[in-house]
Amino acid sequence: MSATAPPDPADTRRRAPAPRRRLLRFGAPGGWQSVLREFAVIVAGVLAALGAQAWWEGRQERERERAYLAQVLAETRENEERLADAIAEDSVAGVFTRRALAALEGVLPAPPGDSLVR
Repeated sequence: MSATAPPDPADTRRRAPAPRRRLLRFGAPGGWQSVLREFAVIVAGVLAALGAQAWWEGRQERERERAYLAQVLAETRENEERLADAIAEDSVAGVFTRRALAALEGVLPAPPGDSLVR
């Protein structure tokens, strides 16, 4: 074929031209700068989402902590009251036991009969 000859329509060996591939070049429109910009936007979005999730979980954890501390305080006060009652009862029993022992030893006069029943 010469350079001036028209193309032969019967020539099946001829292929359609390959599509042009855009090479990513730094500074070219749609090049590395736009890829890096998109990457930065995606990373910033992911970091923002992770930060918001951490804040929310921390808030929920503080609320649970406050509830647990309130429960521990209530239980501690209840135990304190029980211990105070037990100590008072033990002290009363100790006083009457000492009086009964002193009466048995003959140091004190014998207490009335109804006080020994208690």
